[in-house]
Amino acid sequence: MAWGGGVTIRLTLAGFPDLAARLGGDAVAVERGEGTIGDLVVWLQRTHADAVGTRILRRDGEIDESVQVLRNGGWVGRERMDDALVDGDEVTLLVLVAGG
Repeated sequence: MAWGGGVTIRLTLAGFPDLAARLGGDAVAVERGEGTIGDLVVWLQRTHADAVGTRILRRDGEIDESVQVLRNGGWVGRERMDDALVDGDEVTLLVLVAGG
């Protein structure tokens, strides 16, 4: 899926079935220009809002508390959304589910 060209990342979606169906699977390659983790999340929300709903970003533009972000297998804190993505990064968006 193209998003500006130049850098390719692997995007994995866990708990976003409608978005995964739209993008072609739970794990897809996304080609993009320079940007940050936050830019990727905002792009997903803006370009696929009907498939995402309000589950990634809250109304105030912050990432919803139920969504966790991993980069190359490590948890990414909310304060690190401005970290630049580089070619070959693997980003996972994971919806946390509680219950019993």
